[in-house]
Amino acid sequence: MKLPEIRAALLVLAGDIEGRGLEAQAGKLRVLAEETKRRPPVRRAPARARAVTPDLEDRIRETAGAHPSWSLHEIGAACGVNQGRVSEVLAGFRR
Repeated sequence: MKLPEIRAALLVLAGDIEGRGLEAQAGKLRVLAEETKRRPPVRRAPARARAVTPDLEDRIRETAGAHPSWSLHEIGAACGVNQGRVSEVLAGFRR
């Protein structure tokens, strides 16, 4: 059974119970039914990554070309970004 089906079943049960004079219990079932709804995605932490500008892309590529033995981490440290951002630029994902 999926959540929408469970929600519908809970609401039907709430209606049946309420018809028998048990409003408080029916209300609790309705609250439980509402808890099965999906919450909207919320970004919990602010984005901290520096924006990748065309100038920064060029600087990363130049640094990588000038120092082919450097690791992505070392290139990133020299350019002020993390190694994941360096990898994206060098792989062409940031064009």
